[in-house]
Amino acid sequence: MTMDRIHIQPIPAFKDNYIWMMHDGRHAVVVDPGAAAPVLKALDAQGLQLSAVLLTHLHFDHNSGVPGLLERGSIPVFGPLLNEHDRVSHPPRGRQSMGAQARQGRLESDASNPAPTRWQR
Repeated sequence: MTMDRIHIQPIPAFKDNYIWMMHDGRHAVVVDPGAAAPVLKALDAQGLQLSAVLLTHLHFDHNSGVPGLLERGSIPVFGPLLNEHDRVSHPPRGRQSMGAQARQGRLESDASNPAPTRWQR
């Protein structure tokens, strides 16, 4: 997946939160999807294909939407792996921890950074 021009979009979730989506008009990456329904609604409304999920940490309000998103197919989930209940398919490797970099196409993320995503040219 290669994303050229990136749009960053907040998706309202719960009563007081957002799920962040980045997309290029075709492919989308979501960060910390606490609920699937608002993400699916945004994807469908814009005709986007979900290409990856990035989890910065494993609180329920940041990852409970992953199972619903995975119903659409095999989507890579990047993030920390802490226990047998995790939904992560691409955990950090070796001795890396939360600061490990996840790469999906041109997406680079440092999950220990409070603003974790930067796009590479």
